[in-house]
Amino acid sequence: MNTVIGTIISLVAVLISFLYLKYDLKPKKNSDAISIMVLVIQGLYILVNFITERSGIPLIFSILRFLYDYPFILAAYILITAALSPLTACYEKKHGFSAHKSYAPKNGLYNLVGVGASYAMFFLAHQIIPSFNLLEKFQIETYTSIFISMSAVLVCLYQSTEQEMDRQGVPMDHDPSIEWLNQRINMLHLFNAYFFPLISTVYIITYTIYCRIYQIPLVINGWYISFLVLALAYFYLLSLHPYEYLYKIFLIATPAILITSTYWLSWFEKDRSMIYIESGFIIINLIFFSLRVLSRTQMPDEIAQKKGLAGFITRWRYILGKNIFSLFLIVIAVVTHLLIACFPLSTERIQSTEAENFVYLICDDTNRDPAQIIEKSHSLTTYDAASGSYDKLDYMDFLNRELKAEIAAKHIVENGRALTYNGFEEWRRTIPINR
Repeated sequence: MNTVIGTIISLVAVLISFLYLKYDLKPKKNSDAISIMVLVIQGLYILVNFITERSGIPLIFSILRFLYDYPFILAAYILITAALSPLTACYEKKHGFSAHKSYAPKNGLYNLVGVGASYAMFFLAHQIIPSFNLLEKFQIETYTSIFISMSAVLVCLYQSTEQEMDRQGVPMDHDPSIEWLNQRINMLHLFNAYFFPLISTVYIITYTIYCRIYQIPLVINGWYISFLVLALAYFYLLSLHPYEYLYKIFLIATPAILITSTYWLSWFEKDRSMIYIESGFIIINLIFFSLRVLSRTQMPDEIAQKKGLAGFITRWRYILGKNIFSLFLIVIAVVTHLLIACFPLSTERIQSTEAENFVYLICDDTNRDPAQIIEKSHSLTTYDAASGSYDKLDYMDFLNRELKAEIAAKHIVENGRALTYNGFEEWRRTIPINR
């Protein structure tokens, strides 16, 4: 079934690649050359994957695995492509390329943030996935073709928008014609900025699905949040761009990332501090998103000039009315965070048989009586005698209070750190089975 779905998606990808030829990029000869090249690459990719898969040689998957195993090769390629565009623009400006003095530095800044987004998602995948071979059965190489097409379409949409604005006489800080090498290199950079975060996201989601299927515990790391922040920074920068369609990408993508990342992060085991960090990540981004949306709103002079309380109410009513869709997405993000992140994690239960075994293991070879500790744990307000379970976070806090000396003596955790459920599981795996 996966093979059939993958084949269908590959054919759809080719169709998308063919349809994007309708974008009217100037000059036509360069546009046709780029279009043919994308179609050829797309066709070769699908053909090679089809032949090698049936020959028992997963060539495409091996290439993807190579790039995953040697990430600095890919990192160098992404960075060099991003840097070449403004550098080439500076060179071509001396040979007829029309551009403002600020174009190359501004283009370099945008490209640098695009590099950051690509790096963030790729290295996040690299941090999370212990072995790329775990993804082989999901046939990600078959689905990759659709992201090639999607990225190519977004690049052409960007370039055609610039050329259309130039034809309409809108002041531009550079010549968007793709006769110039710097514009073609910039299109390649934009492709990288779209494609690699997309495919890295697929890697991450595929691996977390793998862990869910095989009940492998996932432990969150603070770096994951940092990588997500870097990826979001790219979309915040898009909102500063004057092109309306880029701003709309920001309006849709940012809440979508916040909602999906909240759901994704809920799959991970985490302690109370990581819950606070995750909550801060969601809340701060929602505040930034709201401020950016509100600051972008253009207000008519007759409303902006109104004074007093009535004017204040009128202005805010206008702003909220103009951004009702974005505000609706914000509400969804907040509700999603509360329902998926906070409530389930704060009420996660642990069965008493498992929880009380913790006490026996910690008290082993000590002078503490585990039966007394267990009896005391039954007085916790979060203990449910009917179901025989504890609140996980509350129970771990109880163990840290009652068995602090024993935990430290056995070096279960590093000095000064609280014992977490994940930390205990890691320590328990070090105990000989026959003990």
